[in-house]
Amino acid sequence: MKPQLFLAGLLASLVGTSVHAQTQIVACDLIDQRTAAALLSASIRQHTPNRQTQVYEGATLSTCVFFAERSRLVVQLQDYASKAEAKRAFSATTAPGGAASFSSEPRLGEAAAWWKMGTEGYGFVVQAGNRILSVDTRWMDSNSGAGLKDKLRPVVEAATRRL
Repeated sequence: MKPQLFLAGLLASLVGTSVHAQTQIVACDLIDQRTAAALLSASIRQHTPNRQTQVYEGATLSTCVFFAERSRLVVQLQDYASKAEAKRAFSATTAPGGAASFSSEPRLGEAAAWWKMGTEGYGFVVQAGNRILSVDTRWMDSNSGAGLKDKLRPVVEAATRRL
């Protein structure tokens, strides 16, 4: 192979890869700082706005965290190679027996659950195609979670539509 053709092919593959990486949706694309502050009913003191991903247990994983004074919001997006893999991961995540309790949520993605863990953690986990979206709130002081589900659901619905 001629060196010029090799370099042209290499350059074309690199350009194609970098364009894909720039357009890949990550967790921080799904919820903005203003929305996070409204959900936590507090100003955001620290935010991790990044586009980094890592491969974890067969999925490409991205995480975005918003910290308020006594609470935090964690948005996590898992991108699997297939819908079947995402479905298996969703089923494993929502299986009974862990520290959190899950209740099925209709009309949200292909499968969805509202979860709670004591009085500190509440959130949604949604399977949409080959992706799983998790929106997780944590509270340092006990929070009854009253009204949080109704406040969080439209935000999760909007994020799910972007997937």
